[in-house]
Amino acid sequence: VVDVASGRERVLVDAAALDLDPAFARDGASLFYSSAEAGDLDLWRVDLATDARTRLTTARGQELNPVALDGNRLVYVARTSSYTDTLATLDLESGISTTIRHEGLS
Repeated sequence: VVDVASGRERVLVDAAALDLDPAFARDGASLFYSSAEAGDLDLWRVDLATDARTRLTTARGQELNPVALDGNRLVYVARTSSYTDTLATLDLESGISTTIRHEGLS
């Protein structure tokens, strides 16, 4: 993140793993992203006030392209095999994922 007034840069994620798809929460309080830090690609959140990082998904496969729908839900792509993608939502309070659409290469 770059502070426009000072020009200072602040690194939010610096894991020794593949990190992809950064997306800010609508309220600007968090950054969501995909990371292979725990093995496969999972969704993570960085709290911008505290720099605390939280792993949001642990399912086998890859969770990619998080987009904040509102203050409590993300939509993302889950890839459990090389031929099938699932478009899903993640409730940030309960941690429950709900499938929206399931098909080949969403």
